[in-house]
Amino acid sequence: MNGFNIDTLAAAPSASLILLHPATQEPLAGPDGPATIDHYAPGSPEYAKAKAKQSDRWLGRLNKRGGKAKQLSAAELDESKADFLADITIGFNNFASQKYQHLSGRDYHHALYADPAYGFIVEQFDEQLGDYANFLTTSAKN
Repeated sequence: MNGFNIDTLAAAPSASLILLHPATQEPLAGPDGPATIDHYAPGSPEYAKAKAKQSDRWLGRLNKRGGKAKQLSAAELDESKADFLADITIGFNNFASQKYQHLSGRDYHHALYADPAYGFIVEQFDEQLGDYANFLTTSAKN
């Protein structure tokens, strides 16, 4: 093989987002360790499936409007984002919401992402997804 081995920069199939306090940027932690969100990474089949579902939802909204392209409202964009993040979430670790304790699984994840009171989580998730370096294997980062 000649040249650089590009395989060393292939993304891992999943990653963990360490949640940070929105004001201090200190990692949040529970008694058992850091508060994290395990999720599928770009390049994984699960992520691709979630992107396809997001596209289908947008097309469905367009069809409901009679095929007329109108800008999505802020509420529609937020709902779409919450759906997408819930679709790529594997699980929450070391944090919980009493407000949504009656929910579980995807419904629980979606409720937290859709609630503007927890907007800092969505912002941090967006930042994580926007930087490919977050999905490199440990050896590739060095």
